[in-house]
Amino acid sequence: MPTKVMVFNIISVVLQYSLMALIYYFLFRVVKLIYSDLKQPLSTSKNVVDKFHSITISKPQLIVLDHGQVEMASNSYDLGETTSIGRSSVNDIIINDNFVSHEHACITYYNNGFWLTDLNSTNSTYRNGERISGEILLTNGDEIKIGAVTFKYGR
Repeated sequence: MPTKVMVFNIISVVLQYSLMALIYYFLFRVVKLIYSDLKQPLSTSKNVVDKFHSITISKPQLIVLDHGQVEMASNSYDLGETTSIGRSSVNDIIINDNFVSHEHACITYYNNGFWLTDLNSTNSTYRNGERISGEILLTNGDEIKIGAVTFKYGR
């Protein structure tokens, strides 16, 4: 009988040490994963690669196709949750053109899409050559014309 108890004690001790070894191994792997993620430099690219699904997610933006005689600060503009467009310096995208209203248009993200709204501008906003009224859902490749500037919406 004492030999059975001794065997159970030995098995119990072996299982306890095995469990501790597995816990330490798990913690080692977690720390190693965190360290490797912190060691990698941050990407300055506009595309983010989703490691778990192997797809590329592009950041939505407006690309300037034609700006006529108007000076633009950039050739492309990243879209945020709300992006205002107009002649005033308080806008996110400033178009210094007399045919552009101070607060001309706005692009807003909601309902899983970007919506273009003309803000009752004097000379209107156009999508794919058609004058818009109210809100309109943007789709990839849409061309937006505000004053002399033509943008292409890309996602």
